[in-house]
Amino acid sequence: MTVAPEELTFSIERKEDTLALGVSLARLLRPGDLLVLTGQLGAGKTFLAGAIVHALGHPEDEAVPSPTYSLLIEYPTDPPVAHADLYRLGDASEVELLAPEDLRRRGYILLVEWGEGYLPELGKDGVHIFLTADPRRARLVALGPRGTELIHELQKQTS
Repeated sequence: MTVAPEELTFSIERKEDTLALGVSLARLLRPGDLLVLTGQLGAGKTFLAGAIVHALGHPEDEAVPSPTYSLLIEYPTDPPVAHADLYRLGDASEVELLAPEDLRRRGYILLVEWGEGYLPELGKDGVHIFLTADPRRARLVALGPRGTELIHELQKQTS
């Protein structure tokens, strides 16, 4: 693990490392939090989202698929999760159809794959997670005060 003022980097060489990161994040997430997951195909965005959703109470025997074609899947976890994939969107105006601010106000944790081009529409506070496949790393960057708080809490929890 390496640390910068408002970012944190983890080596996630094994699936167990990604699962552990997902569990650690899930312990800290609160209703209304935002995580934006960025990375090439196969970098582990959906796998990390699944680790978080399962850690929040979604049954382990039920898959957490990529919402590429449905755009959004809601999970009745505690707190509830809205898992979105914006890969197929044409422009920022289409993000509003998913009502991300409304979901966050209603207490959903918002996990967004391919959301890097839509940060203003998603909300200005959360954590942007950059995933790389070679080497397998997760770099978490704060987006606003809640993002900074999450990164500091995660650093304490994983030190």
